[in-house]
Amino acid sequence: MWWNAVLHRKGRKRVTDYRQISNILNDFWGLYSGKKLVGIEQLYKRYGGCPFLGILMGNLNSTMRVDVSKALPEMYEVFKTYRGMILTFEDWKTIRNKFNALDEKYGKNRWCQDVMLEFALILEEDSDELSGKTKLGQPKTVGEKKAA
Repeated sequence: MWWNAVLHRKGRKRVTDYRQISNILNDFWGLYSGKKLVGIEQLYKRYGGCPFLGILMGNLNSTMRVDVSKALPEMYEVFKTYRGMILTFEDWKTIRNKFNALDEKYGKNRWCQDVMLEFALILEEDSDELSGKTKLGQPKTVGEKKAA
């Protein structure tokens, strides 16, 4: 199942600045819809090659087979609902079910799957950080410092 790919993306540098995520989404939408005069190179310079932007820009051919104006806000709504929280097992089941429903709704579109996985990874990273776990999901040891 596409959801299992979360396990294979661990360890990548991630964006957890919610304002930056929002800005990237707005700029991507402006580029995609043609409502903003911004180029791909400009976006990469502005966001320093941020992995989240790379996910949005990847598989653009898949965006032609889905209504991005509907899919992106629905995926972002799931993300917004759970960001900045320590997530429980039940939260993860709900997130997975919501993303699976969106995956079905949008025809298992590769671009949608990549965006949902990225949102899930950001949520996981934030939840682990808030709960005091390391990137491997283990509790921090005494004296261990957060990575800068």
